[in-house]
Amino acid sequence: VTRGVNGRGAKDLGVLPNVTAGYRRAAPAGMSGRDILAAAERGEIHALVLLGSSAGYQDAWDSLARAAAKADSVIVIDTKPSEISAAATVLIPGHTILEKIGSVTSLEGRVQRVRAALPPATQTLTETRVLTALAAELGATDWTAGDPMSVNRALRAVIPAYAAAGNGGRALWLGEGPA
Repeated sequence: VTRGVNGRGAKDLGVLPNVTAGYRRAAPAGMSGRDILAAAERGEIHALVLLGSSAGYQDAWDSLARAAAKADSVIVIDTKPSEISAAATVLIPGHTILEKIGSVTSLEGRVQRVRAALPPATQTLTETRVLTALAAELGATDWTAGDPMSVNRALRAVIPAYAAAGNGGRALWLGEGPA
């Protein structure tokens, strides 16, 4: 079972060490979150980017605290003060779910559109714009449009299951039956 809100969606998009978006095999395989923290603790990773005060961070807080203490840069995008934001060398105000647009994927694979209920409380860039700007600065190509709708169009272009799901349908993978 996937932890956290949109945990299934994160896995669908390739936030696993052994697969990329759409569960295609990653070659070579990457590192798990715990492996990344262990590498940072050993001084092999010099910067960490953390989004929000996830329950997953709380489970690994001791390791995260040691990794953050060792890293040269800890960039945190968060909506409220926390132990994680206190560890930041760069703290960027995040946006709450009420201020965001985009989509979430339920545990059963339903892709649901999210619309902003409130205007953003700050003038800071959206998380997608911050991440695309950082990726572009680090040399990534084709990461120029960081608005949430452009990101959504790009993921639908790369992941056919998301394009087929539309708004409210299920993202189906090999072996899964119809919704």
